[in-house]
Amino acid sequence: MNLDPVGTPPAPQIASPTVAGTVVQTFDGDAPAHATAAALALLIAGRYELREKIAEGGMGVVHAAFDRVLTREVALKMVKNLSASENTRRRFNEESRITGQLQHPAIPPVHDCGELPDGRPYLAMKLIKGRTLAQILADRAGLDYVPFLPIFEQICQAIAYAHDRHVIHRDLKPNNVMVGAFGEVQVMDWGLAKVLTNRAAKWDEDEEETRSDVSPLSDPRTGTDGSDTMTGALIGTTAFIPPEQAAGAKSQIDCRSDVFGLGAILCVILTGKPPYVGPDLKLQASRGKLDDCWRRLDACGAEGELVALAKRCLAADSADRPSDGGEVAREIAIFRRRSEERARRAELERVRSWAKSVERTNRRHWLRWLSVAIIAILAIATTVSATFGAVAHFKAADARVQKRLAQENENDAHAQSRIAKQRELEATAAGKLAETRALEARASSSEAFFRLNVSNLRLTQQAWKDGRVERMSELLNELRPERLNGEEMRGFEWHYWDRLTNIAAFTINPTSNHLRSKALQSWDFEGRAIRIRNGVPRTRNQVAYSKNGHVAIAVALRNASEIQIWSPIDHKQLHAIRLTDLPRSVVFSPDGTKLAAAIGNEAKVWDTVTMK
Repeated sequence: MNLDPVGTPPAPQIASPTVAGTVVQTFDGDAPAHATAAALALLIAGRYELREKIAEGGMGVVHAAFDRVLTREVALKMVKNLSASENTRRRFNEESRITGQLQHPAIPPVHDCGELPDGRPYLAMKLIKGRTLAQILADRAGLDYVPFLPIFEQICQAIAYAHDRHVIHRDLKPNNVMVGAFGEVQVMDWGLAKVLTNRAAKWDEDEEETRSDVSPLSDPRTGTDGSDTMTGALIGTTAFIPPEQAAGAKSQIDCRSDVFGLGAILCVILTGKPPYVGPDLKLQASRGKLDDCWRRLDACGAEGELVALAKRCLAADSADRPSDGGEVAREIAIFRRRSEERARRAELERVRSWAKSVERTNRRHWLRWLSVAIIAILAIATTVSATFGAVAHFKAADARVQKRLAQENENDAHAQSRIAKQRELEATAAGKLAETRALEARASSSEAFFRLNVSNLRLTQQAWKDGRVERMSELLNELRPERLNGEEMRGFEWHYWDRLTNIAAFTINPTSNHLRSKALQSWDFEGRAIRIRNGVPRTRNQVAYSKNGHVAIAVALRNASEIQIWSPIDHKQLHAIRLTDLPRSVVFSPDGTKLAAAIGNEAKVWDTVTMK
């Protein structure tokens, strides 16, 4: 039920503040609806034309309105009382900000917010035209739940979106779900929504206790069967809230509390009733007494998989429920896909049974034709010894037989045509099923390839840090398309590491404990790196060590090339031979007195002492 603010509201008072040169009337307390509407029409006449009231709660009231700027209908929600506390106004603004940040197709968008001239906050949102899920469920014939599973999945997707942004609703129920004329689903009334913080969803105790005048909007036609929102110490709707919320354990309220609300909605879809029914709903909710709910779920006739999901969501212990709305959305999507596949298989089986029945009918037709043929033969034998009158009679009988046979043939042709059409339908259905399985297999294969790609690239990065170039090559080769059934999984990361692998050739100094890489960095075998100079030789043949430990390096400069001779011990450049073309390779003679380089189609030799 809806709770009014504590205490008796003051009598209507009329004030006459001046706003932008216009005298307007404002009302406090329970002013007449027509007077309040007239005053508000003046207060917000700059943009919104106030129309009929469509909902009212303890904190606020909602009117249909017309936006003159964008020429569209909107829903205008505002704080109801001028005497509302500062905490109430802050809560209202918090609802505006939270709802405004939830941009999802199944959550009504907020278009505008601000303050009325009398200081009360308001917000303008999408005007939803349709019926609540509770009304639709009440009007259905029996407990047919299948048409409502797509609606429930959309609700789960909206809550999953909110949970992903650390927002919980805390008042999920069929009355807070609207279904439009074209099947669009909207999760309404985020007045009790809360943003989870890094404090493990521990709320400010003072904030919640001072919220005695807060309740989400409710339809005036709502009954008093426990489906109305309670506020104050008890937050939410008694018939639909989890034990931790009914007991006021605010530190335990998190995404799994909303999962209980989703399970409660699914319970109404399957059984027609909320989890808690009967007297003393608060006591049932706080103690998690769900025995009657379990019995109703077991007797509802739904698939066991769906009933099990509802029971998991409604578990009294929050640790036994799915972690958030996203998990529930995934499970209901999987259930719907499997259910549709079972329906397709059942249809195929029905077609097969029909085809077998037609074949049996055809066999009976052939037996009937054979009987007619035997009768005709006997008639012919009798006719031989009969008179001409008997012959005429036989011809007439034969004509009747032929007519009957023709009719039988025609019926048989129709039956064969129907069999062919049904077999064609069966083949088409089988093809679609095979295509679906192929797509699922391909998706599974692509996911496996993707995981292999991520894993191998991480291992390649570690191998690079460890200096294991051969291991890098092995890992990168595993991702080539010819190794993955033609699947192309290589991105720019693969080509980056492949390039580093191709240039990472190494040379060992024959006269010292030094390892030389093509990145022109020298290491000793104790792990110390000795940087000589930045440069990029293209092959490892462009780096050579002499007998006395000097190193010759062919490098490409901006407008030329040169062969540099370095001493890796004291990090000094000894000589530099300037060239026009980059040598393909350099090599020292065995005694170290000559240096040869392959340049183009010729070889050049220098004396290592005179460099001539």
